[in-house]
Amino acid sequence: MGCGKGEYTVQLAKLSPQKNFIGIDIKGARLWKGAKSVTEEKIPNAAFIRTRIEFIESLFGEGEISEIWITFADPQIKRARKRLTGTLFLKRYSHFLKPNGIVHLKTDSLFLYKYTLFTAEQNRLQIINSIQDLYGAAASNAAVAANGAAGAANGAAAASNAAAGVGENLPEGLTTIRTFYEQYYIKNGFTIKYLSFRLLAEGNAASACEGAAPLSLAEPEWDEEYWRAEEAKGRENLVTNKGV
Repeated sequence: MGCGKGEYTVQLAKLSPQKNFIGIDIKGARLWKGAKSVTEEKIPNAAFIRTRIEFIESLFGEGEISEIWITFADPQIKRARKRLTGTLFLKRYSHFLKPNGIVHLKTDSLFLYKYTLFTAEQNRLQIINSIQDLYGAAASNAAVAANGAAGAANGAAAASNAAAGVGENLPEGLTTIRTFYEQYYIKNGFTIKYLSFRLLAEGNAASACEGAAPLSLAEPEWDEEYWRAEEAKGRENLVTNKGV
């Protein structure tokens, strides 16, 4: 969703040739780069669709999609109805996402990360991973592995990682695939956040069944103004080259 230049679409297709990947964006100039790569490299399991995300329900049938990736989307600070992880869009996704299907969010925006986490928590959705500093956690894990520390040191590292929300089963390509915007934000000192969850309410086995009605989701009760102010300290003041 909002695939930009198509880095994730193309690279995930290469990593998992047994799966199909579809990049969706309204910006044709961005899609061109990914589509060009797919054509020139003859990648059979990747495609692109230029359309408005609001029309997403008309593109796929019930249970047709296994996972949704949202990478570095505009947090839509002042337009909640346009947030790709808002309840309006999550309800749309629930019409075509398979039972137990996963939504992945990768973002530099603290606002969007916190908003999405609050939305998932307050709607009792099943959260798989929640990491506020993806590369900081990864770097910590790598250091522990390289040093081969044992005993108490390993225990302390494990406790630290658990506290940071580092999952054991992170998706392939999460840290190795970096979009144009991701590299730009990292260069400017922003931490990268990652959140994954299922559109499945905790303890609601019926919602995992084929043909179950889409979940009824409510907007989270959180301090919107506070998180807007937090966002304004960073990303909102950054002169980006969006649209390039």
